[in-house]
Amino acid sequence: MPRSTAMAALAMAATLLAACAGERGPGAPQPHDPVNPSVTAAGPAALGNVTGLVTDAAGKPLSGILVQASSLDNPPRPVPEIAITTDAAGRYTWSLQPGKYELDAGGAKTTVTVTAGEHIQAADLKANG
Repeated sequence: MPRSTAMAALAMAATLLAACAGERGPGAPQPHDPVNPSVTAAGPAALGNVTGLVTDAAGKPLSGILVQASSLDNPPRPVPEIAITTDAAGRYTWSLQPGKYELDAGGAKTTVTVTAGEHIQAADLKANG
């Protein structure tokens, strides 16, 4: 096979492989994940940050308290960690996908709605016990 024919065949094979791999040109619609619409072929949508303070009944900040998030969306959004802990000052910050969540810290609960690219100061939580 002459070299020019071999190069043309190789170029054709590369083009076919790229087409089979789902490469899309600029402006083409991107596929999405039906379970998690914030995820596209370009990757996850921007996250939002939730910040809060966990205190005891007397208002003293509590360090090392587990804060858990549960998605209230249907279908539920994945939560990146099972829980996070408060720092020495009783504060926490969590990056979550856009959606509605219930936050639970030591039995104290609050609901927040996360928007992409925004920072939410969640209601402070008073841990039970």
